[in-house]
Amino acid sequence: MKLAIIDIETNGSPQEITEIAVVVCDESGVIEKYESLVKPRIAVPLFITRLTGITNEMLEFAPRFSEIAEEINRSTADCVFVAHHVNFDYPIVRKHMQNFGINYQRKKLCSVRMARKMIPGRRSYGLGNICRDLNIVNQARHRAMGDAFATWQLVEIMRQNEGFDDMCAQMLNTRTLTSAIPSHVDSNSFLQLPEATGIYFFYDRNQKLIYVGKAKNIRKRVLSHFYDKSRSKIELCREMHSVSYELSGSETLALLMEDKAIKKFYPKYNSAAKRRDKLYGLISYKNRKGIECIGYTQLKSNNNALVSFQNPSEALAFLENICKTHLLCPKHCQLTPPGTDCGNSLYSNCLLCKDLISIDQYNENVLSALQSIENNRLTKIFEFPGRTVEEKAFVWIKEGQYQGYGFVEDMNHINSEDEIDNFLIPHETSLNVRSILKNLST
Repeated sequence: MKLAIIDIETNGSPQEITEIAVVVCDESGVIEKYESLVKPRIAVPLFITRLTGITNEMLEFAPRFSEIAEEINRSTADCVFVAHHVNFDYPIVRKHMQNFGINYQRKKLCSVRMARKMIPGRRSYGLGNICRDLNIVNQARHRAMGDAFATWQLVEIMRQNEGFDDMCAQMLNTRTLTSAIPSHVDSNSFLQLPEATGIYFFYDRNQKLIYVGKAKNIRKRVLSHFYDKSRSKIELCREMHSVSYELSGSETLALLMEDKAIKKFYPKYNSAAKRRDKLYGLISYKNRKGIECIGYTQLKSNNNALVSFQNPSEALAFLENICKTHLLCPKHCQLTPPGTDCGNSLYSNCLLCKDLISIDQYNENVLSALQSIENNRLTKIFEFPGRTVEEKAFVWIKEGQYQGYGFVEDMNHINSEDEIDNFLIPHETSLNVRSILKNLST
């Protein structure tokens, strides 16, 4: 098997190549070597010069990548692309190739991941540290050929292990999916992920929760994070060191479980989803004249309102309907600007303002409207598939208010509200929860 061991140096961000080295080898040793400085479109910042020693003056007369792309494509043809942290080097090289019309696709191996398997128990698997542990001399640290040649020596040490070929074959087998996992991520925590519906948790090196997600296929969804090259996903994957999961049995339950976990733990990378929502609720009160009024206000507690709304527009639409249906006064239903006569509104049937009914009679109409709302509030258990064949999941709606969800082996065990509480996982209503539940049959 031919290996093309490659190392690149870049000018930081944006990641443009400033130097590339290729060491082509097989079981017999080094077959070919190639190295070149590369002139980037953007100047090399000072901190990169301090790290690599590569200056803008050195690159002034270097070739552009377009001038060496064909040579690199030729020299690495029919080779496996090998690099220390291959998921850094390979995407950059491939993108540079694509920019010049070359469809660059190679199988790839990560020498860090290889070393973790073949040389276990080391303090660190960074190239500098593992080379010191194994007495590999790197003549030019942080230069492309120095690091590429040191990586080749590391690979040669691992090649002496009789399990080397089997390990390479296993890592190259795309069905194992492990080749895409960053080298610092615990591969065992990934391999135990199921291809089932649920939520997953990313932790940093200190086992602090930094991200919660949901998926129909947990393993596939977690893997997709490693292919996403957006800035936020790259930062997340760099910080993430292990992953765990919880099954849900259905997508609806997964969405609810995700919302609850985010609101409970406030993970660093769930910044958008962990915002506290503004919910609005229906209210009733008597004004100074003793008239029963209804309206809406922003809720401090989600579960105490007769009816809750996502926004003022939804609240006003509900009030309009109540006002028309029960012949209520729009001025006392928060539907006209303060200080204006309800006769100036779209309504002309206000009996109160026309003095056709007394305040007591009007108040009875308001109380009747509120009672009709109360009577129409839904109380129901919605059933979903559970986490196992024997189990059922449920969502509990009580008098129009979402209470939470739970799991039970036999729904026949639930015959009263007290028995629901034995299995219920309480969960507050939010805009996100309302969106999740809005399609449930009423």
